[in-house]
Amino acid sequence: MSRVSVQKLSVLPAVRSLARTDARFHFIFADPPYESPELPELLALLKDSALLAPTGLLICERAKRDAKALTDAAQRLGFPIYDERHYGDSALVFLAPAPAQRLRALFSEATPSLGLTSPKAPLPT
Repeated sequence: MSRVSVQKLSVLPAVRSLARTDARFHFIFADPPYESPELPELLALLKDSALLAPTGLLICERAKRDAKALTDAAQRLGFPIYDERHYGDSALVFLAPAPAQRLRALFSEATPSLGLTSPKAPLPT
């Protein structure tokens, strides 16, 4: 049985379609075109669905100049920000529904080489 499914859809219809299934993901990487207006709606869809596992991590790539708009949208939606990293003109924002302590434990056990065991700012638990 295959655990892979390829869907040729834009991100919002794909998330809506997957939300109607029992699919769960531990990692979701969103890399929409910079300045795309879809990211806040994507966050809302993911927050309202069960697609992201409770201990999952949503990684969003944005232009560094747009990262604040993303973090503001995440905070409005109650989507905890685990970490934010800047690389040149790009920013990666890590969002996680699980309490920070649980994620730290998961990452320190499974992926210490990622360097994500200590978020830049403590999260509410």
